[in-house]
Amino acid sequence: MGNEEQCIMAKSISRIDQEERKTHGFFVRVCFNKKIHSKFFSDKRCGGRHKALMKAQAWRNETERKLGKPRTDRVIVAREDTTSVRRALVSRGRKAKNKGLVYEVTYSPEPNKICRTSFSIKKYGEEGAKKMALEFRKEKEKEMYGKIIGEKAKQKKRKANDDETVDFSVDASSNETIE
Repeated sequence: MGNEEQCIMAKSISRIDQEERKTHGFFVRVCFNKKIHSKFFSDKRCGGRHKALMKAQAWRNETERKLGKPRTDRVIVAREDTTSVRRALVSRGRKAKNKGLVYEVTYSPEPNKICRTSFSIKKYGEEGAKKMALEFRKEKEKEMYGKIIGEKAKQKKRKANDDETVDFSVDASSNETIE
């Protein structure tokens, strides 16, 4: 295996080598808002493997920029049961048995690391704690992704029971808030 074959593969780019079909190149897939944008970059048409990879990366970056997708090499795994929720989770519930109600923000600043911060409803009031939790989430999203995901989303209002978890997150496909 030569140096050219050991090139580091980038997110959303796959190497295709099919001898029987004489197909060699890079296949790029950019997924955003439940739509897939794809393009194949042939080694032969681009003037070699390295040039094909460079063109594939440039196309991927430009397509993500046009779509408004945050550029990151981290793999973002959407929870299947929540239709592609990508935001930090804000939930309302009890901190401990007798500690009282809180709004809790759960986020992942780096792979394999999960962080939580809570805001007391007793200390800050219902609206104050909720507002602080949502503001904290915005700060963390800006740190992690460079911008706030679903910034223009409308918040739906709903009363929650004391122990109910409410997800104030944005569905990436429709830009509506999910509760």
